[in-house]
Amino acid sequence: GWASDECGERIEMAGTKSKDDCARQAREAGMPGFAFGQDEAFGECYGEVILVTQEYFNKYKIDPENPAPPCGEKGACPPKCVWESNPYVNTYAINPSSMGKQKADTS
Repeated sequence: GWASDECGERIEMAGTKSKDDCARQAREAGMPGFAFGQDEAFGECYGEVILVTQEYFNKYKIDPENPAPPCGEKGACPPKCVWESNPYVNTYAINPSSMGKQKADTS
């Protein structure tokens, strides 16, 4: 699945057959979240304009099956920012220490 629209903007990236290439595209665009297609959607790649802190990333690594969704706002996410079921994509977080400024970070 992926985070709902209330969490942040989702941007379609160039299609690719590699999850690593999808991650690279998202990282280079300043998006620390990305969704990669599987099954009928294999190769679809979406960058997610969210804000991932190191603390959030560390929690995500420990519990990747049930993390709270991140959002593009500092502080509390909107109440409607939730995970949406989508059997055709998996969402991943990129370690913020491996990238520069995040697109959602307006500070």
